[in-house]
Amino acid sequence: MKNIKRAISYFTFCLTVLLSIILVSCGEKNMKIKLSPCEKSIFELTSIVYSIDELNNISQFEGTMKRLNEKYPIECVRETNSGYTITYRGENSYLLICYDDGNGNLEKVYSKIYSYSFDKSFYDKIDLGSSFDYIKSIDPNGDYDFINMRGYLGSDPPLKSFHVTSDGFLVCFTYDSNLLVVEKTFSFI
Repeated sequence: MKNIKRAISYFTFCLTVLLSIILVSCGEKNMKIKLSPCEKSIFELTSIVYSIDELNNISQFEGTMKRLNEKYPIECVRETNSGYTITYRGENSYLLICYDDGNGNLEKVYSKIYSYSFDKSFYDKIDLGSSFDYIKSIDPNGDYDFINMRGYLGSDPPLKSFHVTSDGFLVCFTYDSNLLVVEKTFSFI
């Protein structure tokens, strides 16, 4: 009987220590996040449509993902190589927020509102070999940040522009050194 009480006490002590270690080590990095299915568009995943002013407020939010979710419910989240991308739907735009897990803690590293004018079928018609200037002329709302970063980094960034569609796709054009399209890919935002 004495051995049983001692075993129960020992088990209780070990369980308490184990739970304490788990609770202390569980920060936001280990937060349970329900990922959005890859085969569903933002329109299937979201029920809230935000105004541009609301998207700007969300974009400027500086808290953790957990706090962001408490204030602005996260309905569309996708896992990336090093973290998560959260998307909020606006009336004629999307807000993408990236949280990176590179150093062991989820940190907000990027937030941008993308406006759209076209659906996926518009981009389907753009041929490989099209020039960067042509792409920029037909879609001035695209993300062409790589152009501004060339020569400022130790190495040039990938030559890629990003575009969003009215039907929930992210379009990526990859360019060669002559700034001609050599690849285009589509994925759900």
